[in-house]
Amino acid sequence: MIGVDLTLKALGILIIKFEIFVFIMISILFLREIISFLFSCKIKDDKESALYSCLLSALTVAIFHFMTSEVRDFTLSFDLETMQLRKLFYLSMFTMECAFVITLVLVHKIKDCQFSLVAHFCFMTSTFMCLIQLVQLYFRGFLGLEFFVPYYKLTVVSINLLVLVVISLYPLCSFYRIFKLSKEKI
Repeated sequence: MIGVDLTLKALGILIIKFEIFVFIMISILFLREIISFLFSCKIKDDKESALYSCLLSALTVAIFHFMTSEVRDFTLSFDLETMQLRKLFYLSMFTMECAFVITLVLVHKIKDCQFSLVAHFCFMTSTFMCLIQLVQLYFRGFLGLEFFVPYYKLTVVSINLLVLVVISLYPLCSFYRIFKLSKEKI
């Protein structure tokens, strides 16, 4: 079980690095549009709205994934009785996931940007993750039952991987379109 835990932790770190890389890819790909987005008030069309929504989603995902891993490590460093530590851990993970959902909605609201499919996916998976955190808090934190742990770990890693794939699709498709257009011009 220790080998699986180490593998999942390493995979989590790798996912964070790829999420940051995806955000950087989006930023580089659309640098001119992003600068105008940061300093302008209005979004012109649906294409621009999708770009900004993907950017906001990728940034929020990367920041919160990093923050959640820091909160996780900080929470696990407390010297508490096992059941108390479990309750604190799963409650803090639930709180971080709720904070992510609220932040995702707020950054879209602040920039008056519609949710793209990417943002909807992040919102829905995070809402599901909140439910998983609560179930794990109840089973493991309050009842001391271990049967849900493998499902919990698999679900958390799977959701993080799916979110990474979804936020990666927009810049990858954009790079493909640019490559295809440049090839046609030659």
